[in-house]
This record gives sequence, C-alpha cells and structure tokens, in this order.
Amino acid sequence: MYEGGRPHEKTQDDAFIAAQVAAQLEQNPFLDSGSVSVSVQQRRVVLEGVVDTPEASLRAEKDALSIEGVYACENRLEIGGSNHGRVRDG
Repeated sequence: MYEGGRPHEKTQDDAFIAAQVAAQLEQNPFLDSGSVSVSVQQRRVVLEGVVDTPEASLRAEKDALSIEGVYACENRLEIGGSNHGRVRDG
C-alpha cells in the first residue's frame, strides 16, 4: 500500500530540498545568500536571516516555493532589522 511517501526517507528528502533551495538562492542576484539560512522539516522551508529590501525577501520566498517538493515556506527574513515573518503555502 502506497501512503504518499517513504517515512524512512523524509530526512533525506528534507536535506535534498534544503540543498536545492540554497542553490536557488545562490543564483538570486538580489540576495546575499550568505545572509540567509535555510532549514527544512517535513517539506516546509524556513528562511531566516537579514535582507536589504522587502523585494529581496519576497524573491527568496518565491525561490523556495519554486522548488519541487516544497509544501510551504515560512519566511522569517528580517528587512533592515525588523521582523516581517509570514507563512505561505505553496
């Protein structure tokens, strides 16, 4: 019986998704990927760190949601030191 996933591979899947999101963020010219950390748990991405503009935060969130297998993105990125975190389903 197929139950929509392989429980023993969830950690591996999350690690793979985290690597893909990080690689996508590195390609984003509007973002210093070194200032953004990516974590994934049960296909939910969490972005943390500091970005320069609201646009950079939104682009990072869109980049994360564009990765196949991502269920949702919790954007905890701070803009200029103020917290604008939110959760969006993908």
